[in-house]
Amino acid sequence: MAGWVAANLSWSLITGAIELAGALATTIAGNGLSPGQILTRLLVVSVVGGPVFLILLNLVLTVMTLAVVMGLIVTGTLLLILTICAPLALCLLALPYTEALAWLWWRALVAALSIPILDALIVALISRILLQPGGLGVLGLRSW
Repeated sequence: MAGWVAANLSWSLITGAIELAGALATTIAGNGLSPGQILTRLLVVSVVGGPVFLILLNLVLTVMTLAVVMGLIVTGTLLLILTICAPLALCLLALPYTEALAWLWWRALVAALSIPILDALIVALISRILLQPGGLGVLGLRSW
C-alpha cells in the first residue's frame, strides 16, 4: 500500500525536490557578484594582463563554459530518466528483495539534484575569491 501511494505521489515529490534544488542554487549563487560585474572585472584584469593573457583567459573561459553546459545537459537527462523511473522505483520499496534498487534510485536522485547546487557554490566561491576587490586576483594579478 505504501509503495502504491509513493508511486502515485512521485511526480509531486520530484517536482518539489527539483524546485528546492533550484532555489538553493539561486540562493547560493545570488549573493555574489552579478554576471555583468564578473564580466567587467574579468575584462579589466585581462586588459591589464596583456594580449597573451586575454587569449589564454578566453580559451579557459570557453572550455569552462562548454564543460558547464555539457554537465547541465547530462544532469537534465539524468533527472528526466530518474523521473520516468520514479513510480517503479518507489514501488520497489515495498518488497524486501528489491529495496536495494529503490535505495539506489534515491541515491542517484539526490546526486543529480545536488549537481546544480554544487555548481552554484563553485561559481559563488570563484567570484568571491578571484574577483572581489582585494581578493587573490586571476593568476596572481590583483583585481582592482
